[in-house]
Amino acid sequence: MAELAADTILRVEGLKKHFPVRRGLLQRVVGSVKAVDDVSFSVQQGRTLGLVGESGCGKTTTGRMILRALDPTAGQVWFRQSDGQVVDMAALRGAEIKQARRDMQMIFQDPYSSLNPRMPVMDLIAEPLRARGWTRPDCESRVAELMDLVGLDARMIRRYPHAFSGGQRQRIGIARALALKPSLIVADEPVSALDVSVQAQILNLLQALQQDLGLTLVFIAHDLSVVRYLCDQVAVMYQGRIVEQGESEALFTAPRHPYTATLLQAAPAPDPHVPWMQDIDETETEAGDTTAPVELVDGTTAAGGCAFVPRCAHATDLCRQQGPILMPGSTRESQVQYGAAHLAACHHQDELQLRGI
Repeated sequence: MAELAADTILRVEGLKKHFPVRRGLLQRVVGSVKAVDDVSFSVQQGRTLGLVGESGCGKTTTGRMILRALDPTAGQVWFRQSDGQVVDMAALRGAEIKQARRDMQMIFQDPYSSLNPRMPVMDLIAEPLRARGWTRPDCESRVAELMDLVGLDARMIRRYPHAFSGGQRQRIGIARALALKPSLIVADEPVSALDVSVQAQILNLLQALQQDLGLTLVFIAHDLSVVRYLCDQVAVMYQGRIVEQGESEALFTAPRHPYTATLLQAAPAPDPHVPWMQDIDETETEAGDTTAPVELVDGTTAAGGCAFVPRCAHATDLCRQQGPILMPGSTRESQVQYGAAHLAACHHQDELQLRGI
């Protein structure tokens, strides 16, 4: 059993998920897609970690493995339960998973498809309570409390999901996630399907709930403005790996990996007088493959070295031959200025930072 720091609720070590590639009439396995490949991070109690990256980078798969909605290929997910016991979610089986999930829940991306259209709100929110053996009167009392907590009228508990707006449906999903009083919530792009004004309401609700209930969040998103507003720490993923990780403000003001800099440059500025993408230097990135790497049965891969090489204008022979590891800056000046907790998987992070990318 691993020992977690007193303020740490979740630690992920070497997490991997490889999906088999099958071909031919007999569907023989000829390789595997490395959806998540050696991901490690920690989350402190009461804080929010943002997982950021393009579609297909592995951030949702990572979130699902934390909850054991997907079985990992390798790695450990150390989680501190409400009773103080530390368990490895990757090693749990059967009833042990059910018990651990009482303290961790998920908010899904689409608030409509995640709710059964044939069930009223009362039954939707009470579903996890009934699975734990709660009586009908206790369920009704708890559901009314949760409806009020997320800003919905308790008189609407007999309505069905189609009678609510998108923002209201997401509030129902949040209420269901809070039903068992979890300490950790994985939010999988919970505002990406909502209007901008409604997004702000849901984000403010999550912030208020986090402060009032002492929640810890793993927030999965691709909208950088949302991540900067809500998250304390940020981990940037590319092709199944974390390429940069650090405190939110430090990462947004001084990115140390070319991919992070590209993401920040591509985000439109919230100013109507600033033309979109006017500051992007087209020489910084090039067109390239964004799909996850495939490993063949014989152990070979489609490409070696750094995965970002096809899209990086700063790539050298070292980048093409040797994959970088996630580490702080190698110079004393960079560690003093940006902190040893600011990590990047780039051979040239120090010199690129000096050039101001």
